[in-house]
Amino acid sequence: MLLLSGQFGTPSFSVNAFVGFVVATIISVLDSVADYYACASMCKEPAPPSHAINRGIAVEGFCTTVAGIVGCGHGTSTIGANLGAVGLTKVASRSVFVGVAILYMLFGVLNKLAAIFITVPMPVLGGVLIVMFGSFNGVILSNLKFIDISSSRNVTIIGTSLLFGLMIPQWIENYPGAVDTGNKDANNVIGLLLGNPNLAGTILACLLDNTVPGTKEERGIVAWQPKKTKTEYLQDYSIYDPLLPRFITTARCLRRIPFLPNPVVKL
Repeated sequence: MLLLSGQFGTPSFSVNAFVGFVVATIISVLDSVADYYACASMCKEPAPPSHAINRGIAVEGFCTTVAGIVGCGHGTSTIGANLGAVGLTKVASRSVFVGVAILYMLFGVLNKLAAIFITVPMPVLGGVLIVMFGSFNGVILSNLKFIDISSSRNVTIIGTSLLFGLMIPQWIENYPGAVDTGNKDANNVIGLLLGNPNLAGTILACLLDNTVPGTKEERGIVAWQPKKTKTEYLQDYSIYDPLLPRFITTARCLRRIPFLPNPVVKL
């Protein structure tokens, strides 16, 4: 009997590894959605509509699939440092990022060219990253301006979620045998889920925000709804239209595709 053998041996299935990758994927999607909104806010553009978010996540998933097929050790996702660079340089042109992508491809082929950038001292690189991530974190925290920060409901949800995200992973780390269901795989999966600070805090925050009564103004939902005026933005919602011929995006049979704009409701 012939067994398929890949680069790392015969393929096998592990529940812990599968759950770990699923958790990482969910966190990556949530992080990407937050980055989309942060980038729009930083560039003074309207919040991305649902079809633009769906298209971005679909492209990330497709690129991650290609990366896995060719044996790349990581997936494709957004990174907050790039948003920090946009905020510092005030450059958000698509052509610039296309040029950077081409430059990165050349780095992978021409080692001598990549060696020039490798010589950058680590303290310099670290200082730049600190400023970039600091700018990105500031933009993310600025989104709290849309909610009623004086509301006891919102303050309680924010504080409880932060505390939960810090305490539970620490508890799992200090007491690895605290979760005991009688099944080793189940214990590992539960420990993996509760040991992730981002997942633990985010799940509680999402649960509380959608179950504790509160008005749309109090929750900040009104601020993120599409507006009919574009006076406060540099461009309108057409900036999120896909680079496809108009007869494709306006075809009646394609209106239900989630990553294409619906011409009936598009502003």
